[in-house]
Amino acid sequence: MKKRPVSLSLVVFMLIAVGFNPGLLAGQEAQARAATTVRTTSAQTGSQVHPVTPIAGAADIMFALDISGSLTTDDMNNMKYAVALLVDLLDEGTDGVLDGSITADVRVGLVTFGGVSTLNQGLTSDADEFKRSLDAVRVVGGSGTNQGVGIAGAQEELANSSSRSRRVIILFTDGALQMVAPFSLMTNREAEADARRVAQETRRAGTEIFTIGFGHWEMSILSEWASDPIGEYVYTLNRAEELPEIARRIAMRFARAK
Repeated sequence: MKKRPVSLSLVVFMLIAVGFNPGLLAGQEAQARAATTVRTTSAQTGSQVHPVTPIAGAADIMFALDISGSLTTDDMNNMKYAVALLVDLLDEGTDGVLDGSITADVRVGLVTFGGVSTLNQGLTSDADEFKRSLDAVRVVGGSGTNQGVGIAGAQEELANSSSRSRRVIILFTDGALQMVAPFSLMTNREAEADARRVAQETRRAGTEIFTIGFGHWEMSILSEWASDPIGEYVYTLNRAEELPEIARRIAMRFARAK
């Protein structure tokens, strides 16, 4: 008997049902499990599946990931898992096939930031290439945390977007802004004001900003950076089990007109 392909929505439901939680596994096992998740989420190459959320329209989406030392290993594993899951939803939602390739109208890219930002992956429709870049991300302590440079770095990559594409930044952070010399000569207060300014200018340029808080997040700060309405653009994570639902809710934003 010919086996029917498994829908991603069923996979997510099964993961929740069994209490799957890569971020809460201990030590090296947690790191290995999280890395495997990032590499194998698109394992159903060529399978025809029913898209969880049909994606409409062109969009360039930059993920900005906090890699500062204030993040725990669990936070980082959960962050990477959430990004990989969201990319799978985009992959499946654009053409109904989870095959590691997003349609050309939707591209994803990646920047990481501590005290400075780094472009880890330019905008691409190759989901597998993106995940290889995501898999290589690690926590790097010692340079502080400056979300403003993360937003600015993501926006710089989006500057080359087509005028017909939605420009989106999805920022993952623990919300703890901390300046460390020589990476920044600003005080924490100055850096907070600068991050607000950068976020405001980015939104005025037409880019949507989602913020997702992990660990010791501060809701008020996450809200200052994000687009409106706050209820659709700001998310906070209390338990790893909430990850699939957060990814689904963000994917829903790409299923309807802006």
